[in-house]
Amino acid sequence: MNKEKQNCEFKPELFDIDYQKTYSHDQDFTREEMELRLGRLRSLLNRYLPEASGVLIFSRIHIYYFTGTFANGCLWIPLEGEPILTSRKGIDRAKLESPLTKFGTYKSFKELPNIFKNFEVPFGNTIAVEKAWLPWNLSESLISALNGIKILAADRIIELCRSVKTEWELKKMRLSGERMYQAQVVEMPNIIKIGMSELEIAHKSWEIVFQLGHGGTIRMKAPEENMMLGIVSRGMNANYPTFYNGPIGHQGEHPALPYMGSKNAKIQKGDLINADFGFCYEAYLTDRTQVYFMGKKSELPKPVLQAQELCQKIEDTCSTLLKAGELPSIIYEKALELVEKTPFKQGFMGLSSSQVPFIGHGIGLQVDEYPAIAKRFDEPLENAMTIALEPKIGLSGYGMVGVEDTYEITKQGAISLTGKRKPMDIICLE
Repeated sequence: MNKEKQNCEFKPELFDIDYQKTYSHDQDFTREEMELRLGRLRSLLNRYLPEASGVLIFSRIHIYYFTGTFANGCLWIPLEGEPILTSRKGIDRAKLESPLTKFGTYKSFKELPNIFKNFEVPFGNTIAVEKAWLPWNLSESLISALNGIKILAADRIIELCRSVKTEWELKKMRLSGERMYQAQVVEMPNIIKIGMSELEIAHKSWEIVFQLGHGGTIRMKAPEENMMLGIVSRGMNANYPTFYNGPIGHQGEHPALPYMGSKNAKIQKGDLINADFGFCYEAYLTDRTQVYFMGKKSELPKPVLQAQELCQKIEDTCSTLLKAGELPSIIYEKALELVEKTPFKQGFMGLSSSQVPFIGHGIGLQVDEYPAIAKRFDEPLENAMTIALEPKIGLSGYGMVGVEDTYEITKQGAISLTGKRKPMDIICLE
């Protein structure tokens, strides 16, 4: 290769890139959508933390919620003025994806006060900070960098903001729910066979949900609560001791990978099978549980039938109470009343140490959102909230029965996004 050719191949232009001209994406997050969310957050800030001059956000999921891009950095939302997204890495990606107009970069928290001051939206004497997502070491660094600025917790107002969905969000969740129903009720009964392992069923289920547009991610709010697709449990595996905040047990693949199902748990005739899945459509989730039985309906044991009927009665009753103005704590009390005088009280929402003190939860970008349907959740429900109800009963010797559906609260009442249930909704696979 001659010298002239070498010089030609390594011109400086080879290393220049105009991202705006080179790339496009199908992001449908508009400026109008962003302003809706910012407006609600600022209204909540004025109501609950009126002394704060703005909100400082660190978690990528919340940066996405307010900007439309999954950024690595922090977002300053002043009480008035354009938010500023600052990034440690990836600011060019953020500019491609977000309708925001002001961006910055930083390496240390110490730079943040001057960056925002230069954008003419400085920190005031008091700011609200998303505390739940900052590790202790980073929290100490931030406190040092802010040099005397008073810090309030912004987590509650962010939760409240996100709990009421916009129409843009609801459209995605409705599609998610439709596809979840298609997967569990229409497709999965065709793939479950005697002799298959829980893990094989989980893998086949992955194929089904990916073909239906599943995004592959199930996000959780609780720290280190990971999930892959969901849970497949046969028989008594559904009562295996749980460490996560849910009633259904499962051995999973391995103690270090306690997800999906076990390769050693083989399906047998007469087994109950629990499939508790989340369906992710463009980051938005719905949650649904379906119970299958390897046998004829006439072969279902009487305790299983009675417990399933009770769970469906609880879901039907509580779903009629999912409306604006109702208190989650009162709905939870109603569920407990329905169970109290039955033989199934001890197994309600899990056996023994696996029992959990709720029957439902908010859902959206994450599975475990605000509000829980549980004690001490005394803020009234609002229209456009999305709630998963999941009454379940553990039965020693059989496994677990129950239901779970995701609901949208509307002016006309709660609407199931994950389909209607049959009067006895265990799917029997003869």
